[in-house]
Amino acid sequence: MTRKGSPFKGAMTIAMKEAADHMTSARMHLIMLLVMLSATGAVYGAIGRITETTAEDPFLFLKLLTIAREPLPSFAALLGFLLPLVAIALGFDAVNGEYARRTMSRLLAQPIYRDAVLLGKFLGAMIVLAVALLTLWLLMTGLGILFLGLPPSAADVVRGLAYMA
Repeated sequence: MTRKGSPFKGAMTIAMKEAADHMTSARMHLIMLLVMLSATGAVYGAIGRITETTAEDPFLFLKLLTIAREPLPSFAALLGFLLPLVAIALGFDAVNGEYARRTMSRLLAQPIYRDAVLLGKFLGAMIVLAVALLTLWLLMTGLGILFLGLPPSAADVVRGLAYMA
């Protein structure tokens, strides 16, 4: 007997469930707190360096993400190191957690393709990473507005979003 319909039907349901599980887990809260503290320190160092040099740069808000003060790395370098660690932490428990909680057999007993389960788990982790990146970017831009005293122009916002994408 063959199943009818798309093999990816139900993947978004699993993705939303996984994203909600990740967002409410204490482990994810601790990891994101550490990432936010590290990123805030990096941007605070960049703000100190920017205010020492000049505040009339056309790429001022983009420099918040790329300039570093000596003991701390730049925000971009920090994300290059920490984002894979967060992704590993999210992916580590994707399938193994189902086995540990003994819910994998119940999940696969449902009329859903295994591919949809795996795609949903992957998309759930990607949703969490996208929300985390957007939140970090908004936090860094807000710190830039607060400490530099300048609002970003529309071009700065577009450049920042393009850089984060």
